[in-house]
Amino acid sequence: MPLIQHVQNIYQLLADDRLENLGLFHIKNDRLATPVADDTLSLLAYRSKRADQIVPHSVVTELVNAFKVNGRYKGVNHIGFCYKTDSKDDAVKAIIKEAGGKGYSVYREPSIDDADWIFVGDLSKVTNPLLEFLPNEGKADDKWIDYYLPHIQFDIDTNITPPEIEALVKKIIRRPFTPYSIQIDGITYIQRVNLGCIEGVNLMLDIATNNRDSNYRKSWTKLT
Repeated sequence: MPLIQHVQNIYQLLADDRLENLGLFHIKNDRLATPVADDTLSLLAYRSKRADQIVPHSVVTELVNAFKVNGRYKGVNHIGFCYKTDSKDDAVKAIIKEAGGKGYSVYREPSIDDADWIFVGDLSKVTNPLLEFLPNEGKADDKWIDYYLPHIQFDIDTNITPPEIEALVKKIIRRPFTPYSIQIDGITYIQRVNLGCIEGVNLMLDIATNNRDSNYRKSWTKLT
């Protein structure tokens, strides 16, 4: 199954069409269109050397459905594209030019890692889903580079505690180091599931815990 089909299958499984309704995300004719590029996968020029191996869609379906029980799933927070670039500054300027030129706002979230965290969308409602673009210059001698560059992440909101998410994931996906806890100051905000790699692109499912508050977006810097 090609990469674009995996992306479409996961997106449809999340059953949240707000990104499409906002004009931010659309798959047609084997292209993934966003305000930044008519063929957004073209941004992922650098491809991982990992062998193709992906969690079966039936397993992903079981996992997502487990979070939908009793209203615990709140919807898509954002879909992100992390990709290697020669210049983060030039990449951000390109995002602003393309998305801003189409009338979309662009924001930067403060980060301490190697990528710029750039978001595109409408924050007039703080819970609106967004697109994230993470241009990363990468380090050629980083032995883990092919495990995180490039990747597409599907980030979803839930009202579930970190231990509950961890238990659900481990019950359904029996893989070492899964999920991976993303923490700030010792607080787990995301439980990340690496779904594998297809056509040199890593796919991630980021499951937000009940520790995340959408109001954190109010601290972002608006670039356009």
